[in-house]
Amino acid sequence: MRALLIALTVALTVFGLSACVLPQVGEVAIGVDDAGGPVLVMASCEGPAEFISLSSTAQEPEGVRESARTDRDWRVDLELTNPAPRNEDPAAVSLTAPDDRWNAVGVIDVVAGDDDGRLYRASAWPTTETNLGSIEFTTADLAEIGEGEVLYYERDDKRIGPVSAFIETGLSTC
Repeated sequence: MRALLIALTVALTVFGLSACVLPQVGEVAIGVDDAGGPVLVMASCEGPAEFISLSSTAQEPEGVRESARTDRDWRVDLELTNPAPRNEDPAAVSLTAPDDRWNAVGVIDVVAGDDDGRLYRASAWPTTETNLGSIEFTTADLAEIGEGEVLYYERDDKRIGPVSAFIETGLSTC
């Protein structure tokens, strides 16, 4: 009986964890606007985003393992909801001054080069059943992004490159 309970508990835990993972249907990247504020750029196989969030946590000192990030105390700084997404919506959204189609909860004042000691994570979802992943960045990262460039993940490596290279990488997940 005890073995059956253990097996059932393990099965429910595995099923529960696997059920929580939303399929990724694109990618997100970070660019900057003229004032140096972050702009979320999206490459989506499923249409425009309905939800965007920006969270932050204190940066770890140099030499702290990457895997330690999962134990951090993340706070939600900004939530954006697009109540009526359309396919013709722009694939880029300013995180410091979102346009009128977005309902915003929270405010951020993040500018390239102003070291605020925080690590940011921006995420987007085209529906409640799918996601576009997330991108982590600092204000120092923003300062390195040039005009027409974005910070994005290619495989597991963060890189800065032209928007066109990001779009190609992002849509390759389709």
